[in-house]
Amino acid sequence: SIVYWMLRPFVSEILQIDAIVSLGNFSVSVIDECTGVYEMLIYAAAVFAYPTHLRDKGIGILLGLPILYALNVLRILVLLVAGSQFPESFEFMHIYFWQATLVLMVSAVWLLWIFTIVQNDTTRTPDNT
Repeated sequence: SIVYWMLRPFVSEILQIDAIVSLGNFSVSVIDECTGVYEMLIYAAAVFAYPTHLRDKGIGILLGLPILYALNVLRILVLLVAGSQFPESFEFMHIYFWQATLVLMVSAVWLLWIFTIVQNDTTRTPDNT
């Protein structure tokens, strides 16, 4: 729905029926594996596994999950546009490019959290939880 509403003001030939979004003659079905939930779970597990304060973990979850969700929405949007404009590139973009990019996105957000929040928190010692 978010991809539909983002493109609707700019593109008249976009349609949405349940989890299927169509742009012109090209359609994508956003299944559970495409929602970014699994990537967000991996990120959350990495945050909770990192030895730091519960406060820092909470900040990591509150900031990191929306960032990953937004990046996944961008991924779906790019795939829809690429598939409608360059259908021969869709398979490569979906299977190879974005799979590797998702791994990099999760890693980058996790490292960003470590370098900006965790390493800058010198006020307390890490929790033993």
